[in-house]
Amino acid sequence: MARAMFYMDIRYEGGVHGITNAPEPDLRLTNDPSLIVSTGGNAPVGYMGILDTLLQWHAQDPVTPAEVVRNEVIFSFQGNRNPFIDHPEWVGCIYQNVGCGGPLPDNIFADQFED
Repeated sequence: MARAMFYMDIRYEGGVHGITNAPEPDLRLTNDPSLIVSTGGNAPVGYMGILDTLLQWHAQDPVTPAEVVRNEVIFSFQGNRNPFIDHPEWVGCIYQNVGCGGPLPDNIFADQFED
C-alpha cells in the first residue's frame, strides 16, 4: 500500500491528462491528519496519507517477488509501472533526502521510468 501511495503522490500533480485532457488532481502525502478530508471530485489538491506511517510501512515491508510480478502485469496492460517497486531505494531519496548521492534532477519522473 505504501508504494502505491508514493506512486500516486509523484504521478498525480494536477494539470490535465495528456491524452484525454481531463483534469487530474494534485495528490499529496502529509504528516498533518487535519488536511486529509473528503475533497470531492473536482478539488485541485487532495491530501491522502500520513507520510511518516507510509515510510515506516515501506521500510518494514520490503518488495516481494509477487509485487514485482504484479508490477510487470500492470505494465503489460497499462504501459506504466510503479518505480518504487523497481527502485525501492528511491523512497528514501525522494521523501527523506537520504541515499541520493547528490541532488535529484527535476525531470526524474517526467514521462517514463527507465532502468
